[in-house]
Amino acid sequence: MRREKTESGTLSDRIHNSGELLAKHMSFGSINVKLRPIKLAFLVRPGDRAGLLDTIRINTFLWGGVFNPIILDYSRVPKNWDRHPHPRTNASAVISGYIDAYDPDFLVLVGKARKPSFDLQGREVISSHEILASAEEDGNPAYGIGLFEILRRFYHEELRFVRHQPLEIVALDLDTTFKEFLASVFGDLPRNLARIFTTNFVGPLGAQSAACTLQNYPEFLDPNKLFLRRFAILFLDVQQNRWRKGDCIFFLDASNMLDIVDYWNLRAVGWIVVPIPKQTAHIPAVRKMAEDFIEENFAPYRDNPNIYHSTTLLKARSVADTEFEQFFKSLKLKPTPTPQTAKLTFQLWYPRIWDEWARDKDQVLRCEVSADSIQKDLSDEVDRVTLRTVDPKVDVRFGGHGKPRFANEIGVRIYGSKQLLAEALPQGEPHLARAFQVIDSGDWRLSQNGLVYLSHHFNWNLHLSPASAEEVLRRWLESKGWNIESSSPGLLAKQILKQLGGVWGISRIANEELVKLLGEMSDGKSISKNGFWGRIRKVANAEKYCKDPRAILKSLMDAQVFQIGLSVQCPVCQQHSWYSVTDSGYTLQCPKCSEGFPLPSHSPNEMQWAYRTLGPFSLPGQCYGTYAVLLTLRFFSQLMDAATTPMLSFRAKKDTVDIEVDLALFFKESRFAASEKTEFAICECKTFDTFRKKDMERMLILADNFPGAFLVFATLRKTLEPREKRLIARIANRGRRYWKAERPYNPVLVLTGNELLADWHPDSAWRDLGGKHAQLAQQVYRSGGLLPISDATQQLYLDLQPWHEWLREMWAKKRGKQGLLPSIPSSQAAP
Repeated sequence: MRREKTESGTLSDRIHNSGELLAKHMSFGSINVKLRPIKLAFLVRPGDRAGLLDTIRINTFLWGGVFNPIILDYSRVPKNWDRHPHPRTNASAVISGYIDAYDPDFLVLVGKARKPSFDLQGREVISSHEILASAEEDGNPAYGIGLFEILRRFYHEELRFVRHQPLEIVALDLDTTFKEFLASVFGDLPRNLARIFTTNFVGPLGAQSAACTLQNYPEFLDPNKLFLRRFAILFLDVQQNRWRKGDCIFFLDASNMLDIVDYWNLRAVGWIVVPIPKQTAHIPAVRKMAEDFIEENFAPYRDNPNIYHSTTLLKARSVADTEFEQFFKSLKLKPTPTPQTAKLTFQLWYPRIWDEWARDKDQVLRCEVSADSIQKDLSDEVDRVTLRTVDPKVDVRFGGHGKPRFANEIGVRIYGSKQLLAEALPQGEPHLARAFQVIDSGDWRLSQNGLVYLSHHFNWNLHLSPASAEEVLRRWLESKGWNIESSSPGLLAKQILKQLGGVWGISRIANEELVKLLGEMSDGKSISKNGFWGRIRKVANAEKYCKDPRAILKSLMDAQVFQIGLSVQCPVCQQHSWYSVTDSGYTLQCPKCSEGFPLPSHSPNEMQWAYRTLGPFSLPGQCYGTYAVLLTLRFFSQLMDAATTPMLSFRAKKDTVDIEVDLALFFKESRFAASEKTEFAICECKTFDTFRKKDMERMLILADNFPGAFLVFATLRKTLEPREKRLIARIANRGRRYWKAERPYNPVLVLTGNELLADWHPDSAWRDLGGKHAQLAQQVYRSGGLLPISDATQQLYLDLQPWHEWLREMWAKKRGKQGLLPSIPSSQAAP
């Protein structure tokens, strides 16, 4: 979410004019707890049709099981996997990509499926037979909430009284010829649990038995009919993470295992999918179902009635293009209002759920599923929070089996704190939950949505504390083999941050003239009232919005950056010294020669009002480099409006490596979008000094240890020297190697005073600068995100070509086929 300019001015304007509020402010925030089902991902061997049917049956019994993905455990990806002109995807990357896309709590091995060799990010691996092993005895699965518990609640809430519109519930007997496909559409149960369902629930529910075949299945997909699979999604709220509706007709082979799995996984991301097997394409009732769905879906957008929703006709991977075309031509649709509107779009390729870069482009970001939520407001400095789990409203007749039954996603938001708190969390790493001082850390995990409690019990007390950002990052780095030590610049930076009033207070010093003034006064030097006032006027003139020097000085005085006092000459050593108003008694002691002398009250002209810096701002030369570190943190947290988890200036040791890091942080580009990925950045910061070769060597070591991390070079200077450009360009070109998901190995971000001292997002600041900055501002505005900004800063400050052009040339040279390679899709355009 990007900030926009308002009539009240910019962030700097508001801070300069509200010093009293910042000086007296107290932290506030909220803790949000969201209930959702346990999320499982099932790994099945290709060709294991019995394992596929078992997986479908397990998920039919589990609450929310329809949103659990099925991943085929390929040794080698089939040739028909992807029609895009990308480098061939390997099987391990596909499996890893699916797990990343759905972010399950557990990975379930079915049959002879193999445990992946890559990092599962703290997820426990279980066997499929564990889930329903004891369900026949007490009706409950070992993991999750079971169908029988949901049915009892459904009966209690919906069927105890006579309804105006009776529900039509069907108990389907699925034809064995295409059992896996029909089960994926309607659900099915293991034989032992099917007997319990028939004996105990069919009668009370008033369910009507019916035989379901491939020829008559459309009649049971009526929205007013309830069958097993639809019971599994009762009492759940589904929110889509995409701008376009996922209404789709999936034309597939009902006998093909991959097509059935693809159908299941499309539905699991939240798409509304109507399955049309090619075996039934000739049946009038099937074609009519497709036609009715297309017509009903063809409706104008609420915000723009001139644009209509359309339905995607999607071809399964095993289906021939000719069969797909033939079915389309058989559909009889009503004419559209205008030639420009279309009821149907065609897609010959399967959406790339496994590809991190392509999910957003293909509109297959997973949906967010929840059943209930609570919010608790927090105020002042909160040390410890106690609350109860948000539980499913089901009839619990028996205890659990010592395994998680449901999940609570917990989001802590605290604003205005002077402490640096963890806002963005890396996925996996269950040991990091200890940073929140939780009990039983093994029941917690860090998901892509943040902290998750996997609850074994109902009505359970949760105890946690807001996590220190430094503690989270320290634990994460130590898990990677690094030994972390606080450094003097880091301790100083924390003191300055605290004195400024927290991260939001950094905007007080986001002024080049002010930083220069602080640098000149960092050794405790005082400046006379007239000289100081002239410098503050210069600071005000450098401001874009707040031009009032009195408001600016008041804000800085409130933060105790400066203090007024008296400058008096010692009659003994003849040196002028500064004395605070509270220390100025009638007898003074010279700090230079330690001699005492009386205040020259008989000669007021010998006393002058003067200003000096206070506390950490007055240390000799040490805090000058800290300003760039804090302004870089401000860039991520405020100008990019990202959730951050930073650590300021520390020493990192590993084996023979011993280096100092100016700033490292996790950041999530949106504080509010649950699906946003948490990134890691390592920053080398200079106030007005230049980057040197030793800085590059340090960053290269960190790049090798943290693939995928952003490498940030930040300076308050507006341009780089030619020597600096060459040094950083080498790092940038090295980091431009293709890594994964359409991104470089280590993206380099160059930040200058144009970005660090700005009032808004870079695209706004660049538009004001004009020239090449303005040209790239539009590109950054359209694309959004830090990766395009990094690419743009390399073009602006390092004179490099755009990344995709560079990569295309590198691949052409490598393969010796200049101009013959397929084009690489730009990150700014949908494929």
